[in-house]
Amino acid sequence: AKKGAVDNTYQAVVWKKLWLNLKNLTSFNLVK
Repeated sequence: AKKGAVDNTYQAVVWKKLWLNLKNLTSFNLVK
């Protein structure tokens, strides 16, 4: 169970980073 929780947390962090990168790219393109 512990390993599963760690995997879920890791996935959440990765998704958050991807989402933030995507938002940054989008706003960057809008500014252009």
